[in-house]
Amino acid sequence: MALSYFYRGVSADIKRDGTPVTSADLDIEQTLLQELTRFRPGDAVLGEELGERGFSPRGWLLDPIDGTSNFVCGNPQWGTHIALEVERRIVLGVRLIGEWSMNTNPEDFIDETVDSREKGTGRTRQH
Repeated sequence: MALSYFYRGVSADIKRDGTPVTSADLDIEQTLLQELTRFRPGDAVLGEELGERGFSPRGWLLDPIDGTSNFVCGNPQWGTHIALEVERRIVLGVRLIGEWSMNTNPEDFIDETVDSREKGTGRTRQH
C-alpha cells in the first residue's frame, strides 16, 4: 500500500507539532487499525497519526510512514513500523523498509516470525 503512494507521489501537510503528514500516513494507519480491530478486537492501538484506541495490557504501536519527509521527496529511506507490546514489553517488531521493498521481488520474500515463547532459542517459524 505504501509503495503505491510512493510511486504516485504525495504532498504533505504540517501537523501541530511541526512534522509532516501525508494521505499515505493516514490511509495506511487507518487500514492497519481496521485490520487489528477485526482480528484483535481486545487489543489497544497507539498510532502516530490517529492516537490511542482502547486499553489493554496488549497493544499495537503503529508508525505508518517513518521518514515522511524522505517519502514525500521520493527518497526511498523510509519505512512502515509496527510493534506489539504486552504488559509494557515489546515482544514483536516489524519494519518494512521502503528501499528494500522497491528492490525485492515479492516472490522471493520469506516471512519469518519469532515466537516469543521461544525467546532466546533462535527458533523462527517460516510461513
